[in-house]
Amino acid sequence: MKNNSFLSIETSLNRIFLVVGISGRLLSSSTIKFDTMETIITFKIDELLKRARTELRELTFIFVSLGPGSFTGTRVGLSAAKAISIAAKKKLIGYSNFEAIFTKALMEKKIDKDEKVGVLVNADKNNYYYQEFSKNISNEKMFFINDFEGFIKKNKHKLIGNFDKDNKLKNYFACLPDKYSIAKMVYLRNKKQKTEILPFYIKEHYARKKRQ
Repeated sequence: MKNNSFLSIETSLNRIFLVVGISGRLLSSSTIKFDTMETIITFKIDELLKRARTELRELTFIFVSLGPGSFTGTRVGLSAAKAISIAAKKKLIGYSNFEAIFTKALMEKKIDKDEKVGVLVNADKNNYYYQEFSKNISNEKMFFINDFEGFIKKNKHKLIGNFDKDNKLKNYFACLPDKYSIAKMVYLRNKKQKTEILPFYIKEHYARKKRQ
């Protein structure tokens, strides 16, 4: 199934998470301990391609996370994806971590596609990026939350995110994207043919503070 073959790169959620999908097989690699991401990402990509017994020229497109999350991680992952896309002449498709986390939660049946859900991505120790989904559709507005205590008190719907559960959070589920949810995202995004490559560290400039 060469038409569905891909390499996915996600480096914005405090890890180097790679997925290769080819000939009906899914292989992934996750690295959370490293000195500098820039020095090992190429090695990790080559390593995974060897495990998959394939080469970049055999893939159809490159799939890359645009954030939000780690500024440095997003930049490194996107730079690597762009370089591969240009060198191998492969189509480059971007996606958001909000969408990936939401897809993972749906697949694990932690949420219902018709309910209103808030997606949280950890920005740093006390700050979060936030986006809402309703009836399986994102409102596409990203908010920056710097008063998490106030947000928790006023929140009335289910929350999902990329971090472990905080004892103060009720009705929250941690949903870190895996190779299966990434493959689902690839299918959905490729079907939409949406190829905007605008990283969230640029979009963050326009993010509004969530009103408490």
